[in-house]
Amino acid sequence: PPPLHLLINRVHPVSANARLIQQALRDLFQGHTGIRVLATDVPAIEAYPRAATRGLPVHRVEYRQPVGRVAPAALATMR
Repeated sequence: PPPLHLLINRVHPVSANARLIQQALRDLFQGHTGIRVLATDVPAIEAYPRAATRGLPVHRVEYRQPVGRVAPAALATMR
């Protein structure tokens, strides 16, 4: 079978449970040949549905991190 690359999507930026689940997934698939958990985590931020509604790439909708938010800007996630 072709290699499998897992992307963790809609990650809550300040949730201890989310961090535990991410680590568990990384640990679970660490020894599996052909399965890789990608280092990029897509945060659960409002910019993604807003961009989808507008039909635009998210990095064009949110290129700076909003003041007071822990999660990075969508542009930083895409880099």
